Amino acid sequence: MLNVKLNPLIVLIVIFLGIIVGAVINKDASLKASSAFHMDAYYGKKGQENHHIAGLTPNYVMEYLEENGFSINPVYSDTKADIYTAKIIPDHTNVIVQVNVYYERIRKEIILIETNIDGRNHSGDPDIKKAVEHVTDVANTYFFLVAAIPYDSNQMEEWVKLHITGSYFQTPKVKTSARIGMGTINILGDPLFRTLELDFGYTDLFSSGWKTP
Repeated sequence: MLNVKLNPLIVLIVIFLGIIVGAVINKDASLKASSAFHMDAYYGKKGQENHHIAGLTPNYVMEYLEENGFSINPVYSDTKADIYTAKIIPDHTNVIVQVNVYYERIRKEIILIETNIDGRNHSGDPDIKKAVEHVTDVANTYFFLVAAIPYDSNQMEEWVKLHITGSYFQTPKVKTSARIGMGTINILGDPLFRTLELDFGYTDLFSSGWKTP
């Protein structure tokens, strides 16, 4: 039998390489799981449109927003729904960004994610055109950030950029809307106040007599 003596340095190198390979495999699996969350939500389990956002909870949305600098407000509840709210004032701005998540407790589903960009504090600015452009920039950033929660980020980025500057006028106008996947996405508002709605059944419930808190 051969009596082979292993160099301790070589043994340590082999162990170290094994740890690195294992970490890379785990990271790849984690990224695939994250991607699968979005794809299941968008296409459904069998490649079909899915009205229900599988796996998406208000707590997940709030944690995501908190990680992106938002402060989380107390939950407002009544007998039918819970409203989760997060707010941020981006650095070097006087614009308030607020996200409201409407969770319908009977069906145990998120029915609306509403993002408001409130730039009315700039209404007295001497250069109103610059103020409107500033609000548009903030809306671009945060509309995309929120829309990317349940939807494919590339598709949402294209849609938001395409409609963000044409979704308002001097007075509020009809919503700019599109049916995408399991819900309807709407942009509306006026030059200094913009709203993005990710509607997963809210409008249907409201039109049937359901009232928000």
